[in-house]
Amino acid sequence: MQLTIELQTLGWAMVLGLVQLLAASASMTAQRGTKWNASARDGEAK
Repeated sequence: MQLTIELQTLGWAMVLGLVQLLAASASMTAQRGTKWNASARDGEAK
């Protein structure tokens, strides 16, 4: 089954968006730690 170019582009955009989301969350966890990442953040960022 051959996908159209639009569906291929949509699929790759979704994959790249997920990769970007995971990279950003991993970066923030590395910078601020797991405790900060899992806690409520009602106050100012430190």
